Amino acid sequence: MTMAWHQRWLGAALAATLLATAYTAWRGDGEVAGPVPARPLAAGTRPTPAAVVDPVPATGSTGRRAWPEVDETALAAWGQTRRPPPPAPSPVAALALRAAASAAGAAPAAPPFNYRYVGRLVEDGRTRALLVSPQRTQFVAERDVLDGQWQVERIAERALDLVWLPGPLPRRVAIQPS
Repeated sequence: MTMAWHQRWLGAALAATLLATAYTAWRGDGEVAGPVPARPLAAGTRPTPAAVVDPVPATGSTGRRAWPEVDETALAAWGQTRRPPPPAPSPVAALALRAAASAAGAAPAAPPFNYRYVGRLVEDGRTRALLVSPQRTQFVAERDVLDGQWQVERIAERALDLVWLPGPLPRRVAIQPS
């Protein structure tokens, strides 16, 4: 079976491409192109791929980068808005809350816990829990305080014991597979 002239040209082009790739990898000067400088955009225009910039510099010796903050336009595209966590009430407000609840005959109610307990990690004898919310993912250890309101009391294999600080009311969060 003989090859047609266009098959020979394609084979030669493929061989040249592979040789150029191998030479570039073998030369290995380690230089990588950096981010493209940002160009200001006019109001109401969408960024083109050339205008997209990596705004977060490398941190530490590992070269890992921190997650960039999500801007409002990206959240709006997914139908979400940025809501800061509610501020923790002052100790005086917490006492007033308890007094008002006891006067009304009802116990104060804790707000919903906005995290899912996904799992735990035991590293160097220290246990940490992995919590996930729509805005972030984080590891917490015992006695850590989340959003100024929730203190982690105990991390068990299948549950997480918390205390709502303004109450103080206990809450148990069971593990939820993702």
